[in-house]
Amino acid sequence: MNEDGDLVNAATGKPATNEFYKDYTLTPRKEIPGPIKMFAPFVPFGMTTVNYLENKMNPTGPFTADDNNTTSYGIAGLTNQQKGLYDALASQGMLYDGPSGIKTATGKNLVSLADNYEENQIDKYNEMVEEGYSMDDDGNVLDKDGNIVSGYKKTAFIESFTVNNYTQQAKEKTRAETKEIQDRVNTQETVINQRAKDKDVKDGKGNITSSTVNPNSELGKKEGYTGGNPNPHTDTGWSGSSKADKSSEKNQESQETAAYDFAKGGRVGYFYGGLASIL
Repeated sequence: MNEDGDLVNAATGKPATNEFYKDYTLTPRKEIPGPIKMFAPFVPFGMTTVNYLENKMNPTGPFTADDNNTTSYGIAGLTNQQKGLYDALASQGMLYDGPSGIKTATGKNLVSLADNYEENQIDKYNEMVEEGYSMDDDGNVLDKDGNIVSGYKKTAFIESFTVNNYTQQAKEKTRAETKEIQDRVNTQETVINQRAKDKDVKDGKGNITSSTVNPNSELGKKEGYTGGNPNPHTDTGWSGSSKADKSSEKNQESQETAAYDFAKGGRVGYFYGGLASIL
């Protein structure tokens, strides 16, 4: 019951109904018995069948009847990529159920490993674009002279266009998701190495003699940490790195320069007279 006294579904916040709610994420995962899975790799399409059955045994959730609007696929064992292609082609009316199963508009098998359907359709699209085929804003397929195309050529272009378009969008989505994950990892890594930096051990000259900052991390490279070895027992996965203090380095450089100047004469000018010229 909510604050207004209305009976609601605790999981969704929607008005309560007599519909059963189940959160499948709280259900132990069901698996095919071990002996069957052991021999599956030695049977043609064995692992595909095992994965398909286990997915059927373990629906995802949570969901209610209101949310259960998933597509029913006419082909068993589709990957997520193939399901996306299936949806894209079906939305264009490019799939047909015939005597030998569901085929695309040009008679291709969407999941045939031998046909390399997706790759071939992208190649087909590129070939037809090079030949001058295109699609206008109204969805008409045009040839290189701007004439509206019909028949098989039209069907072939729409099918290959649909597959190419879906594949490019999927790649863009994957790249965006990968970048988002990488950015999040980089941020977390920087925070971890910053904490490690706070525990650096320094000598009297300000040099960092012992640190767990990973020199391969963004922060480690930026701040000049070097050396050390991988260590799975530290938060950064590294230990034994070090870093010379900049002011200490400059001091050392100036001392080395002074020594060099002295050896060459410098203010004393030993090689060019110096004290010897007074005597």
